[in-house]
Amino acid sequence: MATRRAFLEVLGAAVVGGRVIDAAAQGGQAAAGQGQATPAGEARSEVPVRKVKTTPLFKSPEGYPNGIAVAPEGLWIAALRLRGILRVDAKTWEPELLIPYSVPRAHGVAWDGKAIWMVTGNERGAGLIKYDAETGRTLETAQFAETDCDPHGLAWHDGVLYSCDAGIHPGWPENKSPTHGDIFRIDLL
Repeated sequence: MATRRAFLEVLGAAVVGGRVIDAAAQGGQAAAGQGQATPAGEARSEVPVRKVKTTPLFKSPEGYPNGIAVAPEGLWIAALRLRGILRVDAKTWEPELLIPYSVPRAHGVAWDGKAIWMVTGNERGAGLIKYDAETGRTLETAQFAETDCDPHGLAWHDGVLYSCDAGIHPGWPENKSPTHGDIFRIDLL
């Protein structure tokens, strides 16, 4: 996707593996998980709909996890009721470390290979906190401008943080962020 304009020109199509897939020709089935997306003009074939089975691994202490990141030594969980980021062992699921936070809202977390990042929210708006994964010490913070997207989920890939704007923001008109639906890269300045 070279530009936003180019993206908007193919609205109704999805880009998969570098190919443009005409979702409208699929009757919207690909988006609903009812069929297989195929390049425009090709015959559509049905894709089997598989059943799933969830296997509970453990109950997050105090419940209410709101973000999760995978690291070699286990999982990092943004645990709302604990007001901290909890690291659990990958084999035993036992808690190993709790990094407390004092912000009113916590959202996504991301592991960068050395540190754990967390999306935050307070009276000044959205922010980021980077914590040392061994000591829990705050390494740096960042504050988003009012005109920036409102981050919720968080991912780390190839040295870059990515997030998404879920669009739900208490106190804004219709509780909706003006940048709702945006998927965006976070550049630290």
